[in-house]
Amino acid sequence: MSTTTKLLTAIAIAPACTLLAGCKPLDCGPGTTEVNGECVPAEGQIPENIYCGPGTSYDGTTQSCLPDTKPTICDPDTTVEVVDINGVTICEGTGGGGCTGGCPQPDSGKITVCGRLTDAETGEFISVEGATGTNCADIPVEDREGPCLMKVQFYDALAFAQAPSATAPLDNDAIVVNDCGWFKGDNIKTPALGFLAVGADDTDDVAAEDDQWVLTGVVFPVNPGDRRPDQVTYVVSNTTDDKWTESAGYPFGASTFSQKGVFFPIYKLAGEPVEGVQITRESAGVVEADDYYFSDTDPDIRSTVDVAQNATGPNGAGLMVNSPLIYHAAIGGLPAGCTWKSDLAKSIPNVVFANERPAIDSEGEDCVP
Repeated sequence: MSTTTKLLTAIAIAPACTLLAGCKPLDCGPGTTEVNGECVPAEGQIPENIYCGPGTSYDGTTQSCLPDTKPTICDPDTTVEVVDINGVTICEGTGGGGCTGGCPQPDSGKITVCGRLTDAETGEFISVEGATGTNCADIPVEDREGPCLMKVQFYDALAFAQAPSATAPLDNDAIVVNDCGWFKGDNIKTPALGFLAVGADDTDDVAAEDDQWVLTGVVFPVNPGDRRPDQVTYVVSNTTDDKWTESAGYPFGASTFSQKGVFFPIYKLAGEPVEGVQITRESAGVVEADDYYFSDTDPDIRSTVDVAQNATGPNGAGLMVNSPLIYHAAIGGLPAGCTWKSDLAKSIPNVVFANERPAIDSEGEDCVP
């Protein structure tokens, strides 16, 4: 090749800016630098037009936003993936290592409810001494005690209130109770009118003379897809029912409070029981002939009914009889700007209808004192 030919070839492949008069070098913006005729992120810098969201950072190698932590991968044999309130996926245990097991997300349109069976008189969990979280179904029948002699079922609360003996439990995938008194109801059918009841009582194979528990229902509103991992679930013993009735002076003759049928609310503000509250019924307001309150000074104890008392004591609890299926609320005991949540309730013969009732603000959210 001649010298002239080589020169023409070099000129043809040279960058145009080296040959044209007035052509400026490439002008790269903040956070970038020129490499081989292109603007690329400078080392350690983020281009001004890149914004990485919470939990992510800019990666210069891939020139993209990447998660700050490794993706959550849950062991399918021992945990389930649960999205917390911050939108972060966490692994939640499904049991085998303590008193509570996992409470998985329900299938579409279903509900999952988990909680601990709690003695209504003392506020203590109903548990076997030395409990390990063993499922009651895995314990030989002759060795079962405490919560393993109890059954948990789920009902359409409004249907049950109208016809208790004719209302069958709601379909579900599984109900688990363990020796700690922890229970799980998995993929429960959503009740038609949006109120679910957890019913707890003695198992069917407990002999009548060994019966320990009154049928106690805890009722709350639900929506399809709800997951309630820590549902407070009170249970009333026959012993407690007798204490209430005796301390009240046997107001129903030979019948106990549970046999009469009683609504049993516990009023709480920011998780603490509230003194000075009176139960109200829709339209009627306070009905002094039908409400009863406790004189216990310990806020965790609900043992002694005082017929002369006209509002809740330190335990925030009351009892109401003769109530039809209507809305119940309360008055008293709250700071300005708070009210007591109103929900349906009923006093059903042979049932204690228990509920924690929270104080709410003007937006319907839990009231913060």
